[in-house]
Amino acid sequence: MRKIILLLFAFMLFGLTIKAQVNLQDGLVAYYPFNGNANDESGNGNNGTVNGAVLTADRFGNSNKAYQFSDGTNITVANSTSLQFQDEFSFSVWVNLLSYEGRDGWGALTANGYHQIFTKNCDREFVYSGILFNPEQQQTHIQLGTWYTGIDTIYPDFSLNKWHHIAYVYNGSKIFAYADGIEVGNKETLIDFTASNNANLTIGMSGCFNYFFNGALDEFRFYNRILNIDEIATLSENYVMAISTVNQNVIVGSTIEIPVNTTELTVNDSIISYLFD
Repeated sequence: MRKIILLLFAFMLFGLTIKAQVNLQDGLVAYYPFNGNANDESGNGNNGTVNGAVLTADRFGNSNKAYQFSDGTNITVANSTSLQFQDEFSFSVWVNLLSYEGRDGWGALTANGYHQIFTKNCDREFVYSGILFNPEQQQTHIQLGTWYTGIDTIYPDFSLNKWHHIAYVYNGSKIFAYADGIEVGNKETLIDFTASNNANLTIGMSGCFNYFFNGALDEFRFYNRILNIDEIATLSENYVMAISTVNQNVIVGSTIEIPVNTTELTVNDSIISYLFD
């Protein structure tokens, strides 16, 4: 029997590999890859109706593989049982905000408006996500929640005219926010889905206000479960992984499970250190 102390690891090294626990079909209740249309490819039939949004290139430059939104345009999805959440859900989307110009709380056009990614219901009963630029702080904020509660997080290094990945995970008592695969905040809170579970889904605009998303959206996903860190990394295309320190006895030829963290290493940190005794 040998004791192995494993300190650092980067995805694949010297033939040693990690099999991340990733199943992006499990719990997927709505998936909009926007492949020339707003059809739901999760298999749940939550197809969208396009209202003025236009097809555009995705983050790879492929034509007609994303939707661009502007003032007064949206995609609406009729409510269904699969879009009714209980204690857990996850949300993932690629965004390309072209300008901060949008609508303010009084419905007027402004240089720094609120950019609605989605809403389900409206006013004080909605669940929503959006982007807001704070000109005084010169910082971009991403938000998810309801009228009463939610999370507001600074998005580090956010740039206009560039594709970014945003994801949220709600476990029934806490919301976790991710920017380009990196956790940027979390908050303990309770979300009441009662009212929003009876409402349609609106993408790219508020369900009842004039807020709109001034840019393009793609790869829009809803899950009725918690996505793990490996799944967030896969969706955001942030594949660099690190492994926690392991100090345990193992039998040669046996298999051990090692927790993975995607936020601590860069590609140049491909180092493995071990000690036999």
